[in-house]
Amino acid sequence: MKSILCIVLFILSFLPFLWDCAIKQPPPGGPEDKKPPEMLYSIPNADSTNVKDLSFIELKFDESVDKASFNKQVWIIPEPEQGFELDWTGGKTLRIRLLDSLEENQTYIITIGTGVKDMRGNALEEPIVIPFSTGTKIDRGEIIGKVYDRSPEGVYVYAYELTDTFSVQTIFKGKPRYYTQLSKTGDFKLGFLRPGNYRVFVLDDANRDNKYTLQTDRIGIPSEDVWLDSLVHKQRKLNYTMMVEDTTPPQYSMLDTLHQAGLRVRFTEPLLKNQIFDIEIRDSLSDEKLSVLATVVDEDNPESIIIFTERQQTVKYVVQIASVQDTAGSYKLDEDVHFSFWGASQPDTTTPHLIKLSPLNGAQNVKYDADVQIEFNIPVDTLSLIDEFQLIDEDSTEVEGQWNFESVMKPKFAPDTLLPKNRKFFITLNLQEVHTVFNQSFGDSIYRSEFISVDWSNLGEISGFVRSNNPIYKNSLIRASQIRGGNDYSLQANLNKEYLMPFVFEGVYRVQAGIDINENGKLDKGSSIPFRFSEPFIVLPDTVKVRKRWTTQGINFSF
Repeated sequence: MKSILCIVLFILSFLPFLWDCAIKQPPPGGPEDKKPPEMLYSIPNADSTNVKDLSFIELKFDESVDKASFNKQVWIIPEPEQGFELDWTGGKTLRIRLLDSLEENQTYIITIGTGVKDMRGNALEEPIVIPFSTGTKIDRGEIIGKVYDRSPEGVYVYAYELTDTFSVQTIFKGKPRYYTQLSKTGDFKLGFLRPGNYRVFVLDDANRDNKYTLQTDRIGIPSEDVWLDSLVHKQRKLNYTMMVEDTTPPQYSMLDTLHQAGLRVRFTEPLLKNQIFDIEIRDSLSDEKLSVLATVVDEDNPESIIIFTERQQTVKYVVQIASVQDTAGSYKLDEDVHFSFWGASQPDTTTPHLIKLSPLNGAQNVKYDADVQIEFNIPVDTLSLIDEFQLIDEDSTEVEGQWNFESVMKPKFAPDTLLPKNRKFFITLNLQEVHTVFNQSFGDSIYRSEFISVDWSNLGEISGFVRSNNPIYKNSLIRASQIRGGNDYSLQANLNKEYLMPFVFEGVYRVQAGIDINENGKLDKGSSIPFRFSEPFIVLPDTVKVRKRWTTQGINFSF
């Protein structure tokens, strides 16, 4: 018995040591694999020359890969006329079997796209590119750029040679000899190009048919063509933004009668909010005109407009609407919209009221160039609003300004001058005397609020130069967007003269500049048909820090 007790005590004395060893062991399985596959070697090797009688290309990876992910992610550029097939040896070795011979004295580029993944779903961060030549040298032409877009994955870069066979229709017919994909950051490098003149497009090919489809695919239009020769064999930093080109006008879809004084007209696509609608409504029998009191684009359904009319009768009306613009500015020139409806019998029971007025009551650090924005639930009678609105400073001096009634449900008042720094302002609005377009009062009280303008001494400035020797460039547009905080500033400035962007809130900003060639106050993205270059822009690679009471200098751009 005594010997058994000794054995038990001996075992118990080692338990802390055993437990300590157990808890120090790493968890089973090791760390999660988040590394994309890497290529170990290729046949032929990168930069090989005088490659003759090639029947296949072989690539080996450091781990097993998802074979299905290689579908439409393997390219040989320029493409062999008869194409190629993919063969596998195990899970790591790929053979690209050529179905016809390669051209003589031609640089080829094997590209493996960013859609390729390993067995854990880790995708390539940028394409794998392997150049080789069937001649004595490898072409070294190179085009480098960046696309500023939130979804760059899978987007292509197409470089078309501007030969005798090129036309503006070429991009609609198929992909060019040279192309690549964007990296996850939107950067691209299109290399190993032969000397020549190129037009480079960026294409998000939605249906993967290797050509541009209007109104379906997103496209980036270049700001210039690229010339590559023995002296200039690299073109750097072509910058792009993307868009969907909308070349068709909105089409009438249907009509809903809301009440005796309102109807909603639906179209096939979202409409431009700030447009003047040319609408005529008449009694189909008597031809008597039904007055249109107001028209607004529906905030909740932007493809619709709400038409406010005088009280309708229960008769059939015919409607004519001219030149309806969508958000791209497309509209009908030769054909108006025609339809008919029966006047509604149900009355409008909506109670008019003020939804929102900003700056909000009690707001502080209100921007020096802030507008007063008012939102009603029913279109306002503009004259009554002008008469019953006041913006007064702390010295009881009325602030003069201009009204913007592009939306009669969301009018804006812009002061004629910048708001003085660190001062209190008062807004009064006599709602009892402010009326709807139906002559209804918006309330039985006087709305009052106050706010304080920002202290200019708490603001900073940005200065620098936008330089260019191009004689057709005259004006630049500079924009500073706060990384966190939502403040956004823009400035028009003359080229080759110092600019100053004042009254900037403290913070970190992304700053860009562009050339407003047509001087319309915005950077145009160009078009495919008729072809128009986009207007060039540059985004600084580094952020800009703005401090209060300080001018951040040397924020320069060169075009």
